[in-house]
Amino acid sequence: MTCRKSSRSKAAKPPATKSFNYMFVRASAKASSFIPIVGPFTGGANVQHEMVMVTFTNNVVSSYTTSYGGNESGVGAASASSADLPAVQADKRPQ
Repeated sequence: MTCRKSSRSKAAKPPATKSFNYMFVRASAKASSFIPIVGPFTGGANVQHEMVMVTFTNNVVSSYTTSYGGNESGVGAASASSADLPAVQADKRPQ
């Protein structure tokens, strides 16, 4: 009877990678949208958005990405206007 020892090689496990995504979007109608008769021609909305993506490798933050922006949509003559975004402090979302 011959006894053989099996040799199994263990491959290194790939790093465990997880992603956490957060997105915040706020849209508010312009006040002119609520004016009777002219509202449909001068109305619109302001939209602001913020996004954060954090990547963890083996439960340690390996990278992160952030973005912030906004736009303004309008109807009629208001559709050519530009967005008026408030100044944002580094550690706070717009109120």
